[in-house]
Amino acid sequence: MAYQPKSYKKFVATAATATLVATAVVPAAFADEVKPAAFTDVAKQYEAAVNFVVANNIAKGLSETQFGVSAQIKRGDAAIMIANAAGLNDETAPASGFSDVPTRGVLAINSLKKAGVVNGKSATNFGFNDSITRGEAAIMLANAFDLEGNTADVKFTDVSDRYKAAVAALVANDVTNGISATQFGTSNNIKRGDFARFVYALEEYIVDPAEAAVQSVTASNGTVTATFNVAPETAPVAADFVVTRSINGGATETVTPSNFVYNESTKTVTFSVAEVAQTNAAQTVAYSVQYKDDAAKTGSFTIAAAAVPAVQAAANEATNTVTLIFNSPVDLTTAQNRANYSYDGDVTRTNDTPAFPTAVNVSTTANGPFAANQVVTLTFASGVIVEDAEAALTISNLKSLSGAAVPTTTLDITPVDIATPANPAIVSSSLTNGAQTSSSITANAGNKVELDVAAEGVVELSTVRYRLLKPDNTFTDWVSVNAEDGRYDELAETAVASIDTTGYAGGNYQVQVQVADTLGNFSSASGLTLTIVAADITAPSTTISKSEFSNTTRRVSVEGSASDLIANSNINSNVTNVQYRVQTYNATTNAFTTSTDWTNATAVDGTFNERTEEFTFASPQLTANTNYRIQVRAVDAQGNTGEPVNANPTNIGTPANQGYFTAPAGTGDVTPPTLANTTFTVGNTTVVSGTPLRTNAKNVRITGTAADTVGVSNVQYAVYRDGDSNGSYETEVQAFSSTGVTAVDGGFNSTSEEFVATYTLPNTDGNYRIVVRSTDTAGNNSEVVTRDVIVDTTAPTATLVPDTTPESTVNNDYILTFNEAVQVGTTTNTSGLLTANNVVSEFVNDPDNYTVQQGNQVVETNTIQSIAQVGPRQYRVVFTSAPTAAQTINLTGVQDIAGNAITPARFTVSQ
Repeated sequence: MAYQPKSYKKFVATAATATLVATAVVPAAFADEVKPAAFTDVAKQYEAAVNFVVANNIAKGLSETQFGVSAQIKRGDAAIMIANAAGLNDETAPASGFSDVPTRGVLAINSLKKAGVVNGKSATNFGFNDSITRGEAAIMLANAFDLEGNTADVKFTDVSDRYKAAVAALVANDVTNGISATQFGTSNNIKRGDFARFVYALEEYIVDPAEAAVQSVTASNGTVTATFNVAPETAPVAADFVVTRSINGGATETVTPSNFVYNESTKTVTFSVAEVAQTNAAQTVAYSVQYKDDAAKTGSFTIAAAAVPAVQAAANEATNTVTLIFNSPVDLTTAQNRANYSYDGDVTRTNDTPAFPTAVNVSTTANGPFAANQVVTLTFASGVIVEDAEAALTISNLKSLSGAAVPTTTLDITPVDIATPANPAIVSSSLTNGAQTSSSITANAGNKVELDVAAEGVVELSTVRYRLLKPDNTFTDWVSVNAEDGRYDELAETAVASIDTTGYAGGNYQVQVQVADTLGNFSSASGLTLTIVAADITAPSTTISKSEFSNTTRRVSVEGSASDLIANSNINSNVTNVQYRVQTYNATTNAFTTSTDWTNATAVDGTFNERTEEFTFASPQLTANTNYRIQVRAVDAQGNTGEPVNANPTNIGTPANQGYFTAPAGTGDVTPPTLANTTFTVGNTTVVSGTPLRTNAKNVRITGTAADTVGVSNVQYAVYRDGDSNGSYETEVQAFSSTGVTAVDGGFNSTSEEFVATYTLPNTDGNYRIVVRSTDTAGNNSEVVTRDVIVDTTAPTATLVPDTTPESTVNNDYILTFNEAVQVGTTTNTSGLLTANNVVSEFVNDPDNYTVQQGNQVVETNTIQSIAQVGPRQYRVVFTSAPTAAQTINLTGVQDIAGNAITPARFTVSQ
């Protein structure tokens, strides 16, 4: 049929309305965009669906890290997602009339009711916080998207007429195929993850072809990059864009880029712009990029404040000079001003007249390891600088290149005769890697190696640096090493560096180390030897070339190859093993269980010892009509293990979305057995299908008849627990087993067998699902029969206090409060919700369960006048006369719906 969604017929969403939708349905705490990758609970099979609903603002996570894949989705949240996905949010829709819809759901529920997609559970109750079943979800989705299908094609046995058209529509449109070949799971509550997959399956009805638009902008000093959501149909040109800039939130100015590059593969445009100069203060620079008539997108970066130069000094008595080394360049004009340098030739005298240099020379080009404007030489008149004098130099009024004031600094100067100064020297140097410390060590690529250096000079040292001579005789750049005490300002210094070998090829490297002094003199380079052993961190890959199921052997034969082709031929990256495992898939719990753990495959050439190896193996015999997944992985000589790949057979149909396949029954008997007259008894009570039994008993007895056209082989049972009370029964307590199962006639050896199975439930209270099936001699399994049991062994408790509410006017009234809700009924009424244990009102309302005692004597004259329920857990008990002080009120004979009797309670009257 030609698809015409209700969103086109009933509501056209404008941009403004779309904004309202996004804010109306998302709780305030999570209104900010949450990237799907941030969720930690999204398994592989849900990843695409969750990414889709989040990216398209159909749904958000329960928190910034949890989408809530395994949580049951509420009717209200499902409705909100459907309204978003189908575009049905209509601000003009009349009020729905439902009183249980919170503000965040009003727009969606109003709109869906107007569109005829939903009805409430009553005229005033939508059931917003109730769980939604797969059947109800099918109806809502089919209505919202006008889906159609052929009801004659529905083969599920659990789909009533009410759901048949909707289920047929979902199956016909490939939204879902049910939970098994015969079960749609109509009455099963649906989880958020599975509902997201339903919506994702309707992607073609939801997502219109996106128009190209800039979705993000990033910027650095000199470069601005804009990224499109999709590549434009026509390559953009510079004239399509307007680029503006603002600094620290100031005025916006239009920028003319000097270059423009469009990259279609990355969907980016890159602009070259003038750099912003560093200043004395930090700057936040924001660039906005507007594409055609779209709204501009903005990106920003920060330029740190310029560093304020600090200074070291060395005085030469023989030439009457003082050399200053700044740790960053200084302003030329202020640095050349002689008045900014004051020399006190002897600080021990108080009447000395300061001397100023006769000349100042600023090195305006690089000087050894120092940049331009970083080395300043002061020349004083003859006789000003005296060898070994206690002198001081005060430096003031200098500025950095950005104009920042350099703090006034006074340096202690000890002039020396260094007319022919000796170069500084490396006293010692060594490399350390773990327990190795030497001038020659070995390290694996990726290790961090410590470099330790001790150096000394005639004048203060200014820097230590190192570089690597690589095996191909090329050098790395020089890297400065930090002084161990934080600053180079002494004649002797130690320095420490960490050399990161990540990414280096294997081979012998020479670590060359140099030290420089404040006069720019360098030591000769010392050489240390570092041998790097290249590491293989790349896992091998596996390719499946053949996987076929044999009806004769009931095994899967697999062939394939494994490779580890890293670039470095010096590393042993041979494939050393290929392994496979077999897992069964349980649709009830949506979980895989390993039946055959990792097992070695066979190398075709006899041994796994090459970079590429062919392999083969055959799986164990597979049980008919059982869901399986076969996975293969490879291991290399360095211990890297590859990701498992599925090796599901290609000759028995396409594997399901979860990557499993169903083993066929073979060419012989393909008819599964049946179970009839199956009865589950826990304690002395029969468990009714569809209604959980609440009980404090744990002994289970299952009876019934298994039948097959060829022969019954056995009967098995399994038990699962719903640990979080969400109806999913995700924890396997007992795998399918025949332990405790007997044939009434002594053996399973005919086409019809009556059986008895016994099992004891765990001691832990909780919600359990008991599953039973039969297997025939060909390995075919019957449909399972299930019953749900709530084990509750916790006795109720109660308190009794005088009634102080305004309704009480006498001292005869007492308020009885139970720790559990009170349910109207009798001991035969054993049904109830999975989430609440209930005291039975039959016992609470029985006056014989209340007595008043004076000491050990029952006060026969003081009996119950009335008992009335005043709250879910509270009753008002009125006595014929007020119990007096020191008397006790006894409550006995009360039990909860599971049969747990209250511990006889005594309440002493204190009034």
